[in-house]
Amino acid sequence: TDVTIMRAPVKQGAAWLRDPARVDVLWAALSRSPQVNEHGDDYARSEDKSQVAERLARILRCAAAHGVEALVLPVPGGGCRHPATGLGQVLNDVITRHGRGIRHILVCRHDGELTGGFWESFVAGL
Repeated sequence: TDVTIMRAPVKQGAAWLRDPARVDVLWAALSRSPQVNEHGDDYARSEDKSQVAERLARILRCAAAHGVEALVLPVPGGGCRHPATGLGQVLNDVITRHGRGIRHILVCRHDGELTGGFWESFVAGL
């Protein structure tokens, strides 16, 4: 896919880069509103949890097969009513099973996103 990053961060003035970086982009979607358990911390249906695990596993297997050394992910399903703790646990399991060969796996978020304790619960699940 070879996406070229041509400018520096906005906070640094968005200057044009002399040596632009090239990155590959893989895009996948998760279900928008899976059912959550009565505590709100895990998936209510094993099918929803399995679907999330399989989508994330495909991403990691694809990255590993293409020799990716650093994988940067947004919070999977962030903003789509996934249970934060359960989602973190699923991602941790998927990384353990399928992340071999990928030297760095980073999960990022934008400032102001994932409010109300979601980020903290997600990280606790990891």
